[in-house]
Amino acid sequence: MGERQPLGRALSNVVAANVSSSLGDGIAKVAAPLLAARLTGDPLLVAGIAAVAMLPWLIFAIPAGILLDRVDRRRAMALANGARALLAVLLLVLFATDALTIW
Repeated sequence: MGERQPLGRALSNVVAANVSSSLGDGIAKVAAPLLAARLTGDPLLVAGIAAVAMLPWLIFAIPAGILLDRVDRRRAMALANGARALLAVLLLVLFATDALTIW
């Protein structure tokens, strides 16, 4: 039996990225219906927001996989995370200025 080699910094980075991404996705899945409930008292709209929050994965998963096979993955991840950050900031600004509506 040989001596075990440490898994290294690269694996630690992947695990940290996966944990933070999963945590962010989980927070977003919980926060979207809670934000909808704050904006409206209609349970149908709140449930609709929870259901619509899953649509991007359903609609874009296969086309995104096809596209990512053809482009640089680092640039694609940087672009996707930048877009997510901009949308989060926009949502925050709309909420802070009371301009956010359920629609």
